[in-house]
Amino acid sequence: MDDRNAPRAIDRLRALEAAEKGRAAADVDAPAPVKRRRGVIGTICAAVALVVLKLKGLLLVLLSKLGLVVLALSKFFVTAWTMALMVWIYAGMYGAAFAAGLVGLILVHELGHGVAARVVGVPVGAPIFIPFFGAFIAMKGRPRTAWQEHVIAAAGPVTGGLAAGACVAAGVAGVGPEHLLVVVGYVALIVNLFNLTPFWQLDGARMLKAVEWRAGLVGVGIVAVVVLAAAAATHHAHPIALIGIAVAIGQLLRRRHRDGDAAPTRALDRLTAQAEAAAAPAAATTRESQLAIAIYATVFSALAVAVHVVHAMLPAVP
Repeated sequence: MDDRNAPRAIDRLRALEAAEKGRAAADVDAPAPVKRRRGVIGTICAAVALVVLKLKGLLLVLLSKLGLVVLALSKFFVTAWTMALMVWIYAGMYGAAFAAGLVGLILVHELGHGVAARVVGVPVGAPIFIPFFGAFIAMKGRPRTAWQEHVIAAAGPVTGGLAAGACVAAGVAGVGPEHLLVVVGYVALIVNLFNLTPFWQLDGARMLKAVEWRAGLVGVGIVAVVVLAAAAATHHAHPIALIGIAVAIGQLLRRRHRDGDAAPTRALDRLTAQAEAAAAPAAATTRESQLAIAIYATVFSALAVAVHVVHAMLPAVP
């Protein structure tokens, strides 16, 4: 081989080697664009998944909010249609204006119960109206003490009595249809006074649960004196007030007799008594009992006096 051709052969070998290395490097690096494309697609998919999760969470929140709105509207509709039914029935007998005014004042009474229940921590439902019976708010929990039950029960006659008194005062002052306002307020006062009768599930029965029978008899005795004085001044004794006083005295005397009975001796009687005691709210303290009878006597006396005074004005009302 010619020595002059050797450098050229070496250069060609080097060139071929370099070409081979370049092709090998190209083969190794060829999948890189695919990997980059896969990385971009994965990022896009992760972003889409994150957006879907966010939208799902937002949808769940919106649905929960919508559920609360639907629940609130359902409660409103229950109250609204029972109120409308009661107004429609009463309007056929006494006129639309009187029916609307009376049902509105009954609603104030029930809302008083509802607000007081929420203050003491007892959840309640929406007011439901029953023609010829009145209305009620169902408690979804139980008062923990007799004092709490007294507060819830007293709030109705207090708010309802104030609203009825304001209605009468507006009528006397000549605001609006005075004759109608006086009559509507008078009937609402009677409704609130009747609710203080301590019978069945009426407000008076629940209020007196917190009252010790001795203090109760003293308080009801004071009420009797006030009512008799109002009757003498107005030359009229309203039967609702007298019935309420008589029933209250009878209930307190029966409680006195029950407290004086000996403890049951039979096992079944003892178990029954223990079950009743466990289901009942905690008894009121002595101070709570005194405050409870003071509230009961004050509200009863105020409503009874108002009923007697407004009754004396009724002959002037056509």
